[in-house]
Amino acid sequence: MNKLKIGIILTPIYSPNSGGGYSFHTRLLEGIDNYTFNNNLEIVFINLSKNQIQFSHKQCLHFVPFLKPDLSDRIRRIKMGFLRRVPLFKKSLNKLEKLHSFFMHKKIEDFFMHEKIELLYYPFPSYCAYNYPYVVTHWDIGHMSTYSFPEMIMNNSYQERHDFYEKSVKKAFAIFCESEAGKEELVNYYRINSQRIHCIPLFPGEVIACNVHPDLQQACLQKYKLIKSRFFFYPAQFWPHKNHYNLTRAFEVILNAYPDFKLVLSGSDKGNLGYIKEVCENNSALKDTVIFAGFVPTEEVFTLYKNACALIMPTFLGPTNMPLIEAAKLGCPVLTSDLPGHREMLGGYAQYFNPWDYQDIAAKMLHQINNDALPTSFNDTVFNLSNALKSIDEAFEKLIPIRKTWGIDSTDHH
Repeated sequence: MNKLKIGIILTPIYSPNSGGGYSFHTRLLEGIDNYTFNNNLEIVFINLSKNQIQFSHKQCLHFVPFLKPDLSDRIRRIKMGFLRRVPLFKKSLNKLEKLHSFFMHKKIEDFFMHEKIELLYYPFPSYCAYNYPYVVTHWDIGHMSTYSFPEMIMNNSYQERHDFYEKSVKKAFAIFCESEAGKEELVNYYRINSQRIHCIPLFPGEVIACNVHPDLQQACLQKYKLIKSRFFFYPAQFWPHKNHYNLTRAFEVILNAYPDFKLVLSGSDKGNLGYIKEVCENNSALKDTVIFAGFVPTEEVFTLYKNACALIMPTFLGPTNMPLIEAAKLGCPVLTSDLPGHREMLGGYAQYFNPWDYQDIAAKMLHQINNDALPTSFNDTVFNLSNALKSIDEAFEKLIPIRKTWGIDSTDHH
């Protein structure tokens, strides 16, 4: 039987300070490049951007457009300028933008066919714009599964998220998600056939491969004025759903009994940092004990994991979160929200609490301080990169007899 040729769409738009997404994307692509897939598969990368990208082991196909791919961005900038007040010009620009997009997509689809690509794979949640069979990645359905936080519903966020699932996920040839809890969400909220959903377990970021010398670790602790095992660590960007507010309320309870403790909050601002800082500034107990570390380099994240009393993660959103398995892999105790995906990942390793009950959060923090015992060993046979790559390999192999029921020319993309 002929091999199934799969093209992995690259999305080189993420930067190191974009959080766990960058670490996930980087490790996954490196892992795929180094992994030996079964003989029935041919894996290539597809670069549709103007950036030059090369891989060590697998071929990277570069699409050379006949029109500049950034023309649409230029058109949008013009529309946002003085021409937006002239309806005639605005209509013309809209037509030009659509025409450019149509021809670009057609040329890209022709490129896929010319390279005999049979299936596209988006390894990062991405809108799938091409008339071509594809595998899409699912992370969470926050606009449905949790509360109506601003980032889920305001500024057209709800509609954009809903459109992604209606127009991309529902039409996908197959869907890759990170846990059985994530699979269940897709079935429950969007009524998607469970046989089209494949679990590709989440894995920890590159921080677990660090090896920071004890002297450098001590320098890091001194930088933030920390004492080993006398602080809690929460690495999370400042979104409302990350629940920093209730964490600060819980930490105030901790300070009543242990005034020497600190709370380290790392992560970039997503609109809520100013509010959380104001909450702490207006509270004398929190003012000098909550540390806003900003974006923290990988070596410092490693140090904070290795020296914290515990990772504390009161997020409202699951089903999975990368810091949980990073901390567990490095032997850092974990206190986190009681979500099905979190229990699936960590089992008995973590302590779980109700994320909207600050007293429950505080109770788990106090329990960790007073017991000061290492948690049970973490069973990482599922949520690791090796198993994720194996799962991708097995999922693609299952798709072969389905995708091979039609040829490349039958995509009818014209």
